[in-house]
Amino acid sequence: MNKKLKRNLFNLMIFVLIIAVFSVFETMEAEATTAFIQKFVEGKTYNYDLDGNGSKEKIKFIKTSNDPASFKYDLYINDKLVTSIENKNNNSDSVYLYDFNIKDKSREICIEGNDSIKIVKYNEGKYFIKNIDHATGIDSYNRNTGVIKVGRFSEKNKNLIGYFSDYKVSDYKIEKQPIDYEINENMKSTKYKALENVKTYKYPNSSKVAYTIKKGDIVYANATYSNGTSNYIRFNSKSGKQGWVKVAELSKLPTNMFKRIVYRTH
Repeated sequence: MNKKLKRNLFNLMIFVLIIAVFSVFETMEAEATTAFIQKFVEGKTYNYDLDGNGSKEKIKFIKTSNDPASFKYDLYINDKLVTSIENKNNNSDSVYLYDFNIKDKSREICIEGNDSIKIVKYNEGKYFIKNIDHATGIDSYNRNTGVIKVGRFSEKNKNLIGYFSDYKVSDYKIEKQPIDYEINENMKSTKYKALENVKTYKYPNSSKVAYTIKKGDIVYANATYSNGTSNYIRFNSKSGKQGWVKVAELSKLPTNMFKRIVYRTH
């Protein structure tokens, strides 16, 4: 093999490696982004195309109050009152424009209230509003799948914040996903090495395989789910894939499946 051919092959290998690295970072970013397009300022009019038809809509929200301890956000699109939500935190304006799903043409307005959030979609003069009760706000979302993670609190104790619900946004549908789950912060700080091939599933109690963790793969545990005596842990791969594995105890991973190898540093 001559030197020129060797050099070309070497350059090709470097190029492929760079592309692979950037692909991983892009996938991981899309997996859990928090970016919004615009945070709206009260009383100011903004112009954005909400339904992808090429025409921009006028968007504005106004705070109204008959009580010093409470007030409302009134959302207007094209000078028409669309919806309102109560909010007792007068120091925080929480009205945002998102694009939760890059595969559809529409964008979403999210309004965070006192104990709920509203997601508003607009299409040719029609409004689609999803109200999510007992919610603290949008934690993150996946732009490729349209799945958003919403922080929730206990209906019995509003000070207890500790679980999440997923909602899938696609076109003009916003659908809650089957389960609610908890985040284990101690578990998230650790990475694990698979000691054998481990099948993961799309949801707890599901027979649909999400992906297979190959022996030797490094994964991160990022959520837990319990239902009676059934316990599950959700694992994320480096490329952003995720799936659930059934375990006997949430606090103790099966030693035949995984080995804890090191704490992550941030």
